[in-house]
Amino acid sequence: MRPRTVLVAALTLFAASVQCSGPTEPKVVPVSAVHVAPGSAALLVGQTTQLSATAADANGGALADRAISWSSSDASKASVSSSGLVTAIAPGGVTVSASSEGKSGSASVSVSPVPVATVAVSSPAVQLIVGQTQQLTAASKDSVGAALAGRTFAWATSDATKATVSAAGLVTAVAPGTAVITVTSEGKSATVSVTVIGPPATVAFNAQLLFLAPGANGATVADVRDVNSRAVPNPALTYTSRSPSVATVSATGAVSGVATGQAVIVVSAAGGSGPVLDSLVAVVAGASTPVLTTNLGAMTLKSDTTFTISVSANWGSNAPKLSSGVLVVTWTPAVIGFVSATNGAQTVPAVNATTALAGTLVLAFADAAGFTGSAEIAKLTFHASLAAGAQGTITVTARELGVSDFTDLTAAAFSVLHRFVIR
Repeated sequence: MRPRTVLVAALTLFAASVQCSGPTEPKVVPVSAVHVAPGSAALLVGQTTQLSATAADANGGALADRAISWSSSDASKASVSSSGLVTAIAPGGVTVSASSEGKSGSASVSVSPVPVATVAVSSPAVQLIVGQTQQLTAASKDSVGAALAGRTFAWATSDATKATVSAAGLVTAVAPGTAVITVTSEGKSATVSVTVIGPPATVAFNAQLLFLAPGANGATVADVRDVNSRAVPNPALTYTSRSPSVATVSATGAVSGVATGQAVIVVSAAGGSGPVLDSLVAVVAGASTPVLTTNLGAMTLKSDTTFTISVSANWGSNAPKLSSGVLVVTWTPAVIGFVSATNGAQTVPAVNATTALAGTLVLAFADAAGFTGSAEIAKLTFHASLAAGAQGTITVTARELGVSDFTDLTAAAFSVLHRFVIR
């Protein structure tokens, strides 16, 4: 071959090779691993934490601008946002993963319940009669007072011979006395004081006399106590009248006057060994009948106390019925000291000092024109110096001067009985 021909061929080959070559594109480094930080987290329900993820090459170098996707192995326990914010939802363990280009990394998240800070109970004190039950409920609360759901409670009693409690908080009264019920949740507790009332041991009207006009109504109040002198709540009482032609009594103790006369009203409560009873006298009187009243009912006194009883009588608005009479006061125990008697609005009492020392006081009262309407006939002052717990009565009776007994209701004045107790 000629030299010229060889040169042309070489130039042609070079030109062809130049035309086939172009610029080289940069090579993309693949993701070899994804690192999540922190690698673990412990949260309480409702709390959040921010996770971060970094894509890395084969040499462990960080790769910027790589898309990261997040996922939770159990979104019912902990969820994760597209930016890696984890929210604790329910107790349990969850794996939160971050992925990029088929590679992934993860963090372990442990979710715990919010701890109990306090326990509240439905009632701090319970009063039951033997045999009764009451359901208690409890609630757990966090440190800010918010209710915590799904917590368990343990119930216990300090004295099962007085009151028991079930695993569900049902209290049963066993015997008279007291017990403390404790409810506990996660180391926190609350207590309930339980007072067990025994069956009625005593029943007593607060007054022994009730004055009514025919057709009028009056209320009675009965106090019921157990053997420990505790008031029996909502006792079942039965009322009867022994003279329903004079006065009747309802199932709730309301007395209705029927005709002039006296009727014994009896209240009964079912006691532990049989019924316990008390009674009062209902006096049904017309407007012209002298009715004796005082300013005191049942009394609770302190020892070393001086007290005054004002005695009045009402003869109605008709013609005068009495011009003179005798006021008889008796009391027990006799060591209650009589101090003095002063005149009422229309009378000047004459005191029999001898009988006063023996626990009986006799006073005469008189009015020249005879009594009409209401008149205060005496004021009686006594001194109690008894020991605490002592009990007694004071009875006030009026009658006509010179007459020893009355059976005619249109002319008689009636007794008023005061019970008292020293506290």
